[in-house]
Amino acid sequence: SIMSMFGFTSMKVSDSGLLEGLCLIAMGGVARIWPEMAG
Repeated sequence: SIMSMFGFTSMKVSDSGLLEGLCLIAMGGVARIWPEMAG
């Protein structure tokens, strides 16, 4: 996943890498918001 992030910064990003990057960003946002929703 980390390698995909580095690939995302370069021009060699593939569709699967892009989707993985978006999923990581979405999961990061959920992980950040979840404590507020659960608490």
